[in-house]
Amino acid sequence: MKKIPLSAVTLCLLTANTAAAEVSLSAPPVRLEVGGYMTWYGAYADQKRDTLVASEAGIPVPVGKYNVFDVIGNAEIYFSGKAELNNGIVIGAMVQLEAGTEPSTSSKTIDESYMTVDSKIGRIIVGNVKNVAEQMSVTAPDFSTIGLQDSDYDHLIIAPAGFKFYDATFPLFDDISTKISYITPTVAGFTAGFSFMPGNSTKGQDNNNLLFATEKVPLNRKFKDGFVALGLYEKNFGAFNIASSVSFASYKPYASFVENVGGTETFVREKAKSIREYAGGLNIGAGNWTVGGSYRYTDASKSSVDVLNDDLTGYAWDAGISYSFGPVETGINYLRAAKNNIAFNGDDVYSLYQFAGNYQLGAGVDTFINIGYVEYESADKTRGKSNEGLAVSTGMSLSF
Repeated sequence: MKKIPLSAVTLCLLTANTAAAEVSLSAPPVRLEVGGYMTWYGAYADQKRDTLVASEAGIPVPVGKYNVFDVIGNAEIYFSGKAELNNGIVIGAMVQLEAGTEPSTSSKTIDESYMTVDSKIGRIIVGNVKNVAEQMSVTAPDFSTIGLQDSDYDHLIIAPAGFKFYDATFPLFDDISTKISYITPTVAGFTAGFSFMPGNSTKGQDNNNLLFATEKVPLNRKFKDGFVALGLYEKNFGAFNIASSVSFASYKPYASFVENVGGTETFVREKAKSIREYAGGLNIGAGNWTVGGSYRYTDASKSSVDVLNDDLTGYAWDAGISYSFGPVETGINYLRAAKNNIAFNGDDVYSLYQFAGNYQLGAGVDTFINIGYVEYESADKTRGKSNEGLAVSTGMSLSF
């Protein structure tokens, strides 16, 4: 973690509010608060048995007679604390402990871990955290527990071996990685956010999703840096309300590897033009109804394709409508995404149709049902390289 940027930003915030920020050393230490959530559900999935999936040996094998029913859990425990300085600036910290059984979480101990600095001129976030677009983007209204964006449906209806797709309509290549973000105060309904991802070293989760595989022997493979900017507008107009966002991301890739020429090993570093992403979303609400959608486009240069041995060009869009009344929340959604598969000169296309319903049993206690139909249509038309199926999940979620 780089300490200089944080120290400089914190100093600017302190001096912006008062020329001499006095902190009482006799004040009690920061108090630790505990929160989080826990979800358990039964899941049923019916999909093609001839779908080829990756095996431990690296050779695709058919799914075969898979288990169509399982019990799956996801949970996180949040440890947070904050301290208010005499000049009104609030310094906070958050550490999220994973406690679930889902494949994406069961192998990790800590999820997000970051510090915040809040003042009259906005919020600074520094640490292992999602970018501002992932935190603030407007997407189709969704009450799903399994998720429409960055969904867990791929844990139930599995993607074929070699299938690549985008399952979110906002930039998230950097995922949960070290970064520094700034979010402005809201003025007349407008809020802006910026995230900068510096060159990451391979430690902890700093390299999470910043590394892309190449066919060459790598010492390290990563983006040199990345930048995400977002604008958000939220406003009520009588019986109607509008929420809209636009975002832009730029990621600078390069690969470093050892090249063996005539028995001599040479350290080589390749660079490429930046990968750019454009995204936007709009929701319109009236009474208990909300309708909306969002779109994301990823533009990869030829030089980045050569360096990464992968064309990241693709798109994702979603649309949906929701209704909420008292303890009841329901929604119908559709998400479609495509990514270029350079091996077959075509797109791998992912589609998700979903119905979600929640019922609040009490404060912090919800029961839910999610029904989704997933399709993976591969650019590779050989048998076993596509899949589709129905997934039904129902269970209970607790927040504390």
